[in-house]
Amino acid sequence: MADESPSVGRRRLIPAAAALMGSTALQAVTAFAANLVLVRFIAPAEFGRYALAMASIALFFAVCSLRINTLVIRSEDERLDRDTRVIYFSAIVQETLLVGLLSAGLLAATGRMTGLTTLLLIGLLLRHFGGNSRSFYERRMRYLGLAGVEGGSYLLAHGLSIALVFAGYGATALYLRELVLSVLILVGLFWLGGLPRYPVRWVRPREWLAIARQSRGLYADGVLSSSFRRLVVLLAGLFAGDVGAGYFFQALRLAGVPHQVLDPVVGRLSLNWFSREGDPRAQRRARNRMLLLAALPLGLAAAITLVFADVFVPWLFGEQWRPVVSVLIGLSGYLVLASLLETLKMYCMATHRMRILLIGRVAQYAGLLAPLCIGAALGSPDAARVGLAVSIGYAAAFATTAGGLWLVGSGRKAAG
Repeated sequence: MADESPSVGRRRLIPAAAALMGSTALQAVTAFAANLVLVRFIAPAEFGRYALAMASIALFFAVCSLRINTLVIRSEDERLDRDTRVIYFSAIVQETLLVGLLSAGLLAATGRMTGLTTLLLIGLLLRHFGGNSRSFYERRMRYLGLAGVEGGSYLLAHGLSIALVFAGYGATALYLRELVLSVLILVGLFWLGGLPRYPVRWVRPREWLAIARQSRGLYADGVLSSSFRRLVVLLAGLFAGDVGAGYFFQALRLAGVPHQVLDPVVGRLSLNWFSREGDPRAQRRARNRMLLLAALPLGLAAAITLVFADVFVPWLFGEQWRPVVSVLIGLSGYLVLASLLETLKMYCMATHRMRILLIGRVAQYAGLLAPLCIGAALGSPDAARVGLAVSIGYAAAFATTAGGLWLVGSGRKAAG
């Protein structure tokens, strides 16, 4: 693998977008179909316990990660020399080991270190390492191979989960699926040549400090954005118990399907493109075009959800899952705004306007917690009200971030 990353041309955008969206559509369809089977064999409370375990571990990951993958993708070619690559890769390895040790210690100290949570922790550690390491390969826009590896891995992992529930393993299939998925993606990356082959050395304290300075805005946003999704699951469990968390988890997955399909373009691809494009006007035009093109299908999906949710949810999942309907309707704002906010996030990252994005994140938490605090004062909110609060939070974040970018304008200095 060459150490230098060539500049990305516009000619790669269309095939890259097509490959990523095709792979992600396959992943979404596979996950959706597999879930239809799993909900027939796994009770809402078991789904809730799995969702709470996943949220607890992932929340700790969010706090401990320095987002080195984003630093790699965002860096200009001339700044990412071989010595810098070695430092970044060594930091990824050491960060993964440190997060693993701290997470295991936390689980053991709180009495939640079971066999299943250990499998989940190992799977998430492998995915953390793979997701960060692939950034060296991904920044060169070689998405065709990545799309095949990721789509195939999801297909095999979800197929295995179906086989396991038919074999009587129940909720264990959920935890094993995460481990198998991570292993398959790592194997696929190795086969592609997508895993770095740089030597691993001890990262010195001054080098860690330099990485922390580079990623401080990315880190703050990463903690806030990653923690938000985990926090809302934990809040659903707090207010509605394991069963309510199970309903909320399923509704959140359904509402997130459109974003899952669009995320490769509004997320991974747009960050790469914004970072390689040197013309600020071209960056803004691309951002606005993405917002417009994404808003149309997302608005249609939300309208369909509002009208037909009470029909297709019980038909797909079974009558025991009918409470998902009210939660899903509450999440309709999240359904529309998740991808739009992600587009603004990638633009802010690439153009170093992180301060505006962080103000938007603060508004997101305020939009979430204010209605829940009011609801808690009047009576314990249920899972549906948590879903509505999530939508309010996303609306506050999008409005604040978009307004901040508009105020900064095209000719002023970046705000972060």
